[in-house]
Amino acid sequence: MNTLRKTENMRPRAVKSRSRALTLIEVLVVIAIIGILAATLLPVLAAAKRKMYQIECVSNYKQVGEAMHMFIDDNNDWLPPGPPQGNTSAPVSLDLTEMPDYNASLTNYLPYYLAAYLSLPAPAAVSSNPRVVKVLVCPAYAHTLPGNTQSILAIPGHSRKTCPPPSGF
Repeated sequence: MNTLRKTENMRPRAVKSRSRALTLIEVLVVIAIIGILAATLLPVLAAAKRKMYQIECVSNYKQVGEAMHMFIDDNNDWLPPGPPQGNTSAPVSLDLTEMPDYNASLTNYLPYYLAAYLSLPAPAAVSSNPRVVKVLVCPAYAHTLPGNTQSILAIPGHSRKTCPPPSGF
């Protein structure tokens, strides 16, 4: 005998799932907390960026110092441009600029003499367009160039700027 068993409550129970939305006050509190966190983090990030530029600048100075030391060692304790040559067209001193360019014709500038010690191509191998020595360019200045490129430094006739002195000095 096939009998179906009936249970008392055959009706499905209503599930009490109440979806709760955030109120306007709660949303505003969350936005305020995010704003406060952002306001505290932005100065920290800016300070970290300044510290990065300082570290990169010190590294550049160290590389130039090492290159200068190697040049002096190779040239019997003479600073660039080195000992006087028999050639009268050779410079006896360097121009007092901070121009970071070099090529075969720019013999009055420091990068001409330090190129080999900075692992750069020899000045004679560089075309007539000046080549920028990046370790001689202030990292903070190079970062603010249009398009973040240093090619503007190599344009002949373009005014070349150097890093401003640090604030507080």
